Amino acid sequence: MALLLRDVGKYVPTDLKNQSACMNCKLIMNEGQWSRLHGRCPNCRSEVETTQDYVGMISLMMPQESWVAKWNDIRNCIPGVYAINVPQLNEEEMTAKSNTR
Repeated sequence: MALLLRDVGKYVPTDLKNQSACMNCKLIMNEGQWSRLHGRCPNCRSEVETTQDYVGMISLMMPQESWVAKWNDIRNCIPGVYAINVPQLNEEEMTAKSNTR
């Protein structure tokens, strides 16, 4: 995915509050950034499920050249900030979460 350098800032968290990560690709952004994208992840290109329950952060600027990106299987992602680990919900937790909406 070709991404211009001026566009990278759109996907980097703007402050340390209200951050959440995509449950699929682990991209971290603020709630306001996610809402501006209308619930669509710029990596996954689909409706996104986010969580504030994630561990650690990776700042990724050159994904194709980064051994950290290779190690974390995010080489094909856009530059940005990524969670090191996002605990996956089991089926019961997903059902409970969808029922609270």
